[in-house]
Amino acid sequence: YGLTSVSRVQRRMESQTRDSPDLGHEIFTMDDVLRRLSLLETALSKLSSTQLSSPGQVDSQLLWSNYNNLDWEPVTRSSASPAHLSYTTVGKSPNDEDSRSVAAGQLPPVQVLRSVIKTYFSCFHNQPYSFFHETSFMKRFESNCLPNCLLLAVLALAVRFSEDYHGQSWAVSDAFSHQSWLCVLQDNLSHDEGLNLDVVQTATILSIVDYTGNAPTFPLVPSATGRLSAGWLRLGVAIRVSQDMNLTSEPPPHLSIIEGEERRRTFWAMYIVDKLMSCSRSRPAAIDDQSFSIRLPCDEQKFLDGDWALTPTLGEAMAWDNMDADATPLGSFGLCVLASSVFSRCVRYAHGWTEPETLLPWDPRSDFNSVISSLLLLESHLNIGGTSSPPDTSSGSSPAGDDSLSQHQANQLAFANAIFHLCHCLLNHPFLVRLRLRRVASRTPNSFASRAFDLAQEHARQLSHLLSVTSNTLSSPSPSFYSYCASVAASIHSLAMFSSRQRHGLASYDATKYFRQSVDFMEKLEQVWPFSAPMKAKILALEARGSAYATQCDLKHSFDDMDCETEEEASAP
Repeated sequence: YGLTSVSRVQRRMESQTRDSPDLGHEIFTMDDVLRRLSLLETALSKLSSTQLSSPGQVDSQLLWSNYNNLDWEPVTRSSASPAHLSYTTVGKSPNDEDSRSVAAGQLPPVQVLRSVIKTYFSCFHNQPYSFFHETSFMKRFESNCLPNCLLLAVLALAVRFSEDYHGQSWAVSDAFSHQSWLCVLQDNLSHDEGLNLDVVQTATILSIVDYTGNAPTFPLVPSATGRLSAGWLRLGVAIRVSQDMNLTSEPPPHLSIIEGEERRRTFWAMYIVDKLMSCSRSRPAAIDDQSFSIRLPCDEQKFLDGDWALTPTLGEAMAWDNMDADATPLGSFGLCVLASSVFSRCVRYAHGWTEPETLLPWDPRSDFNSVISSLLLLESHLNIGGTSSPPDTSSGSSPAGDDSLSQHQANQLAFANAIFHLCHCLLNHPFLVRLRLRRVASRTPNSFASRAFDLAQEHARQLSHLLSVTSNTLSSPSPSFYSYCASVAASIHSLAMFSSRQRHGLASYDATKYFRQSVDFMEKLEQVWPFSAPMKAKILALEARGSAYATQCDLKHSFDDMDCETEEEASAP
């Protein structure tokens, strides 16, 4: 089937070559090259889909057919500005053959566009990423000043939450994402002058689209529900472009306050994506915390009002010397940045990315205690600028004073608190503690292991409770990363369910209750983020084999031998 698909593409290209005098003389334009790349990508995706699909998977060709049947109106491109779309409709052609790959210049009606963009700001903006100043973005949209790539990227993400597509949102999202990336290649990456903030925002958003998608069109691995490699690579493009345009330093003085702050927020949104995508053992973060000098984002309300505020750098915020009692609290987005930085350090230590150290974890000079110190500092910031749990903002009230929070601020504070508990879960997870201490098992103090297990269960309980509260009280969809948070917490609850060791500090801890709470939360997330499904499946498999791991929370047997397959499955929550 794969050879047949490729041969069809070859015959079509040969036919086009014979029919076109330009192509017959091997004179190609950039549009010709990109069109052929698109054809090849489509053919390869069919080959990949055929080889890797299972009976339960959806046919990618069917999804494209569903997309083609949407009643869309093609629009003309603005001749004065080829990198921008014109929203003037010219008629309907739902059966147009070229619509199979969503040609540049085709968009839904302007009223649908406006609705989907509003959906983006209500469902994804500040969850926790903050790329845009909403008012400025809408002005650019209404004046037809948004570049193709950025508009299509926003649509690709927002359409997943939109009610305008009735069951076809994922196919449409894939189409928008694919076309957005082609626009980046054609309009921006083909020449140095095209590298700007829009490209960084586009590539970062597309990396999220790919990483959290359901991969109906371009699957890469049989069990994956997202295009992980594609998302990883597109984020790398965003990082390199940001470095090329010096986004790592303070904005130029000629920019307005809002423009400068949007540059900061774009960098920090990209930074958070990089840290969150790097939570697995095989994907280290690309941005080094020592490689930038840009200041943290300001308070959300000041950004909305266009007011200037002096904020610390990440290095300054991470220093205990700057934790004065009268220090200005960080904004909610700044707390997310701080939490992501600490999370990255925690992941590097928990998964053993750091060089093997000679100091044992209970040594005050060890890397373990350095990470613990960072967590204590984060906790101090959260006590200053946030709360231990998100407030109930279901009424949708806006900030009206120091004691009032907007929905967006509450979302970001909840995210920062979730990361805090997640870090403690990873540092003290029985499986990861086992991997770090196996070489010194005989010298491990019982009190150290006992405290680690207690902390793991305590923070897993608090994390599960926090996720449940945010899901029930905050109206916007939960961030995709909460799937990972819930899976880590559930893995700890699963171990506690089968452990014979009785806890001393939390007599009321019901591991079964919190395990079911975490699994139910992941089932709810599947409706919005399909990649939650394989995470949930792995957690249920862990529960099914609970007896094999029952000794991991018991001090006498926590370092007993375990076969390689079981250990590999257990140590990657």
